[in-house]
Amino acid sequence: MKLSAIALAVGLVLPLGSGALLHAQDAERTPASASALAGAAEKAVEENAYQVGLQAYTWGWPAVSLHNRRLAMRQAPRAGLVGGILPVAPINHLSMLTDYLDAGQRYVLSPNQDVVYGQTFLDLSQGPVIVQVPDFGSRYWVLHCMDAYTDVFAAPSSRIHSKPGFYLIVGPGWKGEKPADVVEVLRSPSNLAWVVPRVFMDDTAADRQAVQPLLNQMNAYPLSQFDGKAKPVDWRALPKFPAPKAQGKGEIRWVKDETFWADLAAVLAENQPRAGEEALADSFKRVLAQAKADPAAQRGLDRALVEGAKLLDAGFAYSIQPDAFGNHWAANLKAGAFGTDYLRRAWVAKAYIATNKPDDALYIGTDYDGQGVRLEGRQRYSLTFPAGQLPPARDFWSLSAYDAEHFFEPNLRNRFSLGTKNKGLKINPDGSLTLYLQPDSPGADKETNWLPTPKGDFSLLLRLYGPGKEVVAGDYRMPAVQKL
Repeated sequence: MKLSAIALAVGLVLPLGSGALLHAQDAERTPASASALAGAAEKAVEENAYQVGLQAYTWGWPAVSLHNRRLAMRQAPRAGLVGGILPVAPINHLSMLTDYLDAGQRYVLSPNQDVVYGQTFLDLSQGPVIVQVPDFGSRYWVLHCMDAYTDVFAAPSSRIHSKPGFYLIVGPGWKGEKPADVVEVLRSPSNLAWVVPRVFMDDTAADRQAVQPLLNQMNAYPLSQFDGKAKPVDWRALPKFPAPKAQGKGEIRWVKDETFWADLAAVLAENQPRAGEEALADSFKRVLAQAKADPAAQRGLDRALVEGAKLLDAGFAYSIQPDAFGNHWAANLKAGAFGTDYLRRAWVAKAYIATNKPDDALYIGTDYDGQGVRLEGRQRYSLTFPAGQLPPARDFWSLSAYDAEHFFEPNLRNRFSLGTKNKGLKINPDGSLTLYLQPDSPGADKETNWLPTPKGDFSLLLRLYGPGKEVVAGDYRMPAVQKL
């Protein structure tokens, strides 16, 4: 029997020219000199460190981002607002906004102006943390709980009719008993965790006032301070802390290549591997340790940093997400529960970190018009939802416009999104809804439906809170962005 027939019989696929490869196997594998052997080994060590390092970079990028954000929080003397904008607090404590996140912020990519945000970074190795949630009635809310890798481990919310009261967040090693006054224990698979409350608010003066007493009942603090009684806070009285020095147009550099490997080593030391990732984490630890003593391994890691950064930059566009919704709109239906898709997880963390799971909120984005041409500010566009086909969301929806760095760009109207929160949207005579996307006014009669766009390249992100079943199933189709 010929070799190719044997290969087919056992399921092998031999490429053209495979005979040369087979002959190469007969060649002497041991180099002729000791110096040649050392050189071959050095190259192999470098290449192995590069391969392992490239995977470590994509796997660990989200965790390093959260690790460094939490380090910054350690500098907060008490709950307050950095630059009067970003809510910050000491570790294991909450800070809340009382209005939409300011459009000038550069701390979090792809923010929204539909909800009032809060945040607390947790170090659960110090012990469990209590989070108190008031009765929001019919108002949308979610307690978005992420582990060190930005996967969602819990999300009590109005969508699933979660009870008001006290929630206890614990780390992977906690073995205590649930206190009698606690509604539910939420277990994080990592000691590093990030909890982001979101509370819906209409864009009206009346609702801004109405939501304040509810926000004041939100709080978080160590279990050691828990006495079964709510601890309200007047969040409007938060002090303002100086803002860090501006670093350009993009997001604050939470991930720095010059310290990446040390930061990743700290993440690996603090957080036990997730189930099934023990061997993967061990391989990362081994190569990081090897690089400290072996220049060849360090060269491999240096190469991995360069190529890893390119990989992540390639996923910055919203339209690169895997689940297509027509007309160049795309989303990630596994956001918040990425499994082993580490590259997609890193892409989402790079482009719009802190995404909910699709059942709570789905993010459908585009960077192109219906013809596949890049959206740009010097053009005028429209987006029309046919009659009876408004964005299918049980709770609310919004459309936001972002600049090339995925931030809001200031505009004279001080408007950065349109949706359920806007009570004056005008419906066309045929029942359809047209939104006008352009930097200048479309005319006084259309301004209620006008979403001002950045002057340069820009992108659009549609948020569906409580998306319809057809959206979560991937069957919904978005209308095209039309150039006028």
